[in-house]
Amino acid sequence: MAPDGAAMSNRARTANAFPMRTPTSTPRAVDDPVALYVHAYVPVGLSEARWPQVQELVVAQVLRLNVGLETMRRCIRALAYLTSWCVDQHIPIDVEHVLDPDTVERYCTEGLSGTEASMSRVRGDLRRLGRTLTATAPWEPLPAPLSRTKLPPPYSRAELALIERDIARQATALRRQTASATSLLGLGAGLDGRWNTKVRGTAVKKVGGLVVVEVPDPAARRVVVRAGFAEDLLGLAAAAGEGLLIGDRKVSKNSSSEFAADIIIDGGRIPFSPARLRSTWLVAHLEAGTQLPTLLQAAGMRTFGSLGDLLGFVRPLADGEARTQLAGA
Repeated sequence: MAPDGAAMSNRARTANAFPMRTPTSTPRAVDDPVALYVHAYVPVGLSEARWPQVQELVVAQVLRLNVGLETMRRCIRALAYLTSWCVDQHIPIDVEHVLDPDTVERYCTEGLSGTEASMSRVRGDLRRLGRTLTATAPWEPLPAPLSRTKLPPPYSRAELALIERDIARQATALRRQTASATSLLGLGAGLDGRWNTKVRGTAVKKVGGLVVVEVPDPAARRVVVRAGFAEDLLGLAAAAGEGLLIGDRKVSKNSSSEFAADIIIDGGRIPFSPARLRSTWLVAHLEAGTQLPTLLQAAGMRTFGSLGDLLGFVRPLADGEARTQLAGA
């Protein structure tokens, strides 16, 4: 029994479903290779008596899909063998029972054989068929994909000059300390709002001639501070002692963004952003050629995919230097 139009439409919109043909789809041509393949298909390994028992259901259901020939080959094969297994298990041969999630999982556990990769592929195809073709089978909706927050652009050199100038011009001593700490931690160690309100003076120290920050959770780690910011950060830490680098403040979840909003740069024309300070640090390391594993560890990042957001801000090498780097690898 085919699902009604509303249910079919909802299933088709499911994230991991196959595309479906609709009443407005272009009719199949008489020489359509997908339809010709489906109508001529005979599964290898099924007896002459078995295929006629399951053919009607299998053919009717796969022809509802709007897929190419290669995908159709996988789908009809997977559904044919699943449906044949259902006959042996005395499961009713209708789409809601055959493509019920429990049936699919039982079949993949008990009735499917092959390499791990091939079985995983069949399981994935059957799950997609179940979500696409059934109307009442209790498939759990897939979780919505998490959208990744894009990294903000770094500050330009001109903007950084204005930030440095105006940090000393903040209205109060506490704001000047907060602005200085936020800037030094961001530009020197790549710390944004997840960390900069948690770092105490005692977390900044010299180790082996280098200034480092012992970064707290999340992603606790030790980060070496960029040389151009190291001594200023060390001096600020010495003054803060056991206290927070940002000053004597009451800190909450959103404190970093709230404190940053109080910092006025260029008369308010340049927002003071811990995230943009971190992006500036990331770009500086990309331009310096810091190895990706080293940079990821220092940044508290698990993958480098988001760094693609910043590649357009990395100054390209001159042709000669680029060739030298490529040749010297």
